[in-house]
Amino acid sequence: STFADNSAPTGGAVQLGTPGDTFVQSISGSTFVDNRGAVEGGAVVESGGPLMLSDDTFSSNDAGQGGAVYVVAPDDATVTVERDEFDANTATDGGGLFWYSGNLDILDNTFTVNASNNAGGALYQAEHTSDQPGMLINNTLDGNSSYTGGAIANQAANAAWTIDNNTIAHNSAAQGGGIASPGELGSGSMYANNIVADNSGGDCYAASHSITSGQDDGGNLDSDGTCFGAVSTDKPGVNPMLGPLQNNGGPLPTDELLPGSPAIDAAIDGLCPSTDERGVPRPTGACD
Repeated sequence: STFADNSAPTGGAVQLGTPGDTFVQSISGSTFVDNRGAVEGGAVVESGGPLMLSDDTFSSNDAGQGGAVYVVAPDDATVTVERDEFDANTATDGGGLFWYSGNLDILDNTFTVNASNNAGGALYQAEHTSDQPGMLINNTLDGNSSYTGGAIANQAANAAWTIDNNTIAHNSAAQGGGIASPGELGSGSMYANNIVADNSGGDCYAASHSITSGQDDGGNLDSDGTCFGAVSTDKPGVNPMLGPLQNNGGPLPTDELLPGSPAIDAAIDGLCPSTDERGVPRPTGACD
């Protein structure tokens, strides 16, 4: 299905759910383009029970918060965003996606050239998500922009996120082109096997919220030393030798590791998902 040129105060194209819903809602294989949410959720607002968004394209949608998607689910509901492409969506906060509440799993997606005026060009994690678990695994965030957190802005001091095997590159911001306040997460949050590199405005803007050794499972790389290095298996201040965002096989564009990249086979093997974002099996014994 295609949803184009729709508008509403919240959920420009679709508003789903009411609190207390328990059935799983699903949107799959749809295209959302040029929709407008005056307040929140340019394309989709999720405010009810569990939701699966998979194999969708969100392009050129706009809202005050959450240019494409705004998640305000109940605390016991899980929203899964999988194999979606977020392209050129805009907002004041959270150009691609704004996470206000509920559990959120973001798996195998690409966020590119999304923009916000204030914080979180691709993703904005609101303070209300404190104590909520979530996963950010196997994603590419490339070419997004904002004032703070060109790719990701963290505001939830106690949220428990698993942040593994993501490539966050070529984003831009005045403060933290890659991630703003990367350590402003709960003690249950862990980073492993991420590449945060070549971001204008610094790979990370930590202020007083740097990533601690208790939040670092290792295998992480950054290009300017502003994100990682809390454990010995990290590679801070290293050029990962990334190719441009392009079709490297699989359903979505990704950043390829070029021959000779120090990130090749350098991840913590036991923490690698069995496949990469493209769906290609990772080798056992050494992964990236």
